[in-house]
Amino acid sequence: MTTVAADYRSRRVIAGGGAFASAAALSVIAVADSYELLLAGAFLVGAASTAMVDTCDLALADLAGDDLQRHLTLQNVWGSVGDLLGPALVVTVAALGLSWRVSYLVGAALVLAYGAWLASLPFPPPRPHQDGHRVGSAVVSVLRDPGVWLVGLAVMLLGPLDEPLLAFLIAHLQQARGLTETGATLVAALSVVGAFAGYATLRRWTSALPLDAGLLALATTLLVAAPGALPASAASLFVGVFLVRVWVDLQARVLTVRPGQAGTVKAVVALVETAGWALPLLAGAVADRTDVTAGLATYAAVAWALAGLAVLGRKSRRRPPGPACSPADTATVGP
Repeated sequence: MTTVAADYRSRRVIAGGGAFASAAALSVIAVADSYELLLAGAFLVGAASTAMVDTCDLALADLAGDDLQRHLTLQNVWGSVGDLLGPALVVTVAALGLSWRVSYLVGAALVLAYGAWLASLPFPPPRPHQDGHRVGSAVVSVLRDPGVWLVGLAVMLLGPLDEPLLAFLIAHLQQARGLTETGATLVAALSVVGAFAGYATLRRWTSALPLDAGLLALATTLLVAAPGALPASAASLFVGVFLVRVWVDLQARVLTVRPGQAGTVKAVVALVETAGWALPLLAGAVADRTDVTAGLATYAAVAWALAGLAVLGRKSRRRPPGPACSPADTATVGP
């Protein structure tokens, strides 16, 4: 709901409030003495961080204009750095012999400071909406837009091709290719190196979704077919490269497919994306009935479905940022 509200209310208030609520949630987890309190803190972290991150994305889309993909690339690089800081904090706290609760208290302090910084920034206001453009009618309009569904389905298919794919890859390399646990993990970790390489390529060449999605599907298929560690390493590296290229393109499309309604679009896409949670379960069921290699092949099939969806929408183009659309404006944009 906060993501939808960002189409109509102050982005600075919502983003800053989300950061402050995240800090409060982390503090709750740090002092929790019951399962119920931990559960409440975890729920609040998810809701509050969504308000903070999604609202900042909407503001970035309004400010970046035609240069959005470059800014999203930089944003994702910094996000990847942040992914490393969390484990580093936990390791440091453990090395000092301190309680795990200290990690959450330090995290809460950092997020609190970040929220104060956000609250001091000038955020672009929501775009003006035409008379009669109510929240309910806006949601209905977005739900009726096939372009939103195409992007949402593409995001849904992309999600399992990250960590869930790597988990199956490690098991496949051990069971079917005879690698040690360490060797298999190192091969899978090359996708992280590939991700940073992918961000570097985006600084020079913007994503062409049908091509990048097709190459991602090909690299995923090579993971299944690779006979040993060396070709599997190359395939893993390329999976990382094209995964981030596809993701940044889709991220930009979500933010621009309906100018003035990006928050509502993000909320709908997030709802569609939850259906993708069943895909790793499907891969697990396939692995249980056959073997882990077949389970990994399920992810290759998902990647090819994503490539097909990208080709389906190849003649469409993202709308450039412009005046907010009316509820009747349902021009479509596919992946």
